[in-house]
Amino acid sequence: MKFRDRDKVAKHIAMSLGCGVDIQDKSTPSYEFTKSTRNEKINEVLCRYFDIPETEAFKSAYDQVASGQGNESENLLTIHSSALLALLCFYRVEAGNSLSIECDGSLYEFDKVFFEVENIVQVPADRPSSIDVALYSTKNKAMLLLESKFTEPTNGTNLKNIGEKYLNRLKLLSETGIRYIEETRRFDCEKVTVGKKERLIYYDGIKQMIAHLIGVETGPVRLPGSNKVKQEEYVMCFDEADNIYLGCILFNDADFFEGTEYEMISSYIDLYERSMTKLTETIEGQNKGRLHLLTKPMTYQEVFANKKLKYRLPEKILKFYNIENSPSL
Repeated sequence: MKFRDRDKVAKHIAMSLGCGVDIQDKSTPSYEFTKSTRNEKINEVLCRYFDIPETEAFKSAYDQVASGQGNESENLLTIHSSALLALLCFYRVEAGNSLSIECDGSLYEFDKVFFEVENIVQVPADRPSSIDVALYSTKNKAMLLLESKFTEPTNGTNLKNIGEKYLNRLKLLSETGIRYIEETRRFDCEKVTVGKKERLIYYDGIKQMIAHLIGVETGPVRLPGSNKVKQEEYVMCFDEADNIYLGCILFNDADFFEGTEYEMISSYIDLYERSMTKLTETIEGQNKGRLHLLTKPMTYQEVFANKKLKYRLPEKILKFYNIENSPSL
């Protein structure tokens, strides 16, 4: 499936989800799943398309994602939504269906999952950092916080409206192509040649990771009356964890993208690795001793397309994202 080829998108989804699949063109190159009736709820649409049992576990995971800062509820019907990708791939993490992931050379079995958890970037905590996925290993007392990306790295962005909290760390990244001009107080980010054009890399992803880093250094939102589902349980796991890993997980399958788009993802991975390596030198705060910034992004392909993996997902999810080496339900 390549996102600039409408026929291939349709063919891929038809093959993945069976006959009668209806694709609504929102705005090129965006496609979404359609409701069978006007009143069908979004979580019901997803359960119908992917043969997901309408359990309390899925409903809870869906509610956490839908209530996040990004107002993801409607976006969860968009085929290339990174929030949907994270929801469908991680929602079944639980005791009895743990997910094994290696972090900095150590293998952990994660048996709890939280979505859109909030950490404090600045006080008052009215604009917290909201991380897509938090995994917790009860056995190992280890937490893995992941920012999920799907097609975002294929669209380059410059840096604008930088708050003081981000500024000092971004200034350290001049070697990675993020240049700050004191006179104008603006950033002039490097471009890369992709195909025959010069294009910006996805610099917003680096800014986002800095926000998450500051948030984990500071700690979770603990305000009374937080409307986040499971935020309180996340806080308990965060406090209990001996090791907290912060990283990014990308979708990196050459079959899904045009050649130039795949080059953009590769350029972002290079930028990410150089930037995170530099930022590891800046870790501070009360959680410094247990916080580990992962300098290499994980990929969905590495985590889920693994023949030895015991973690189980519905077969239609595996087919849709082309990660069929994982065992199905």
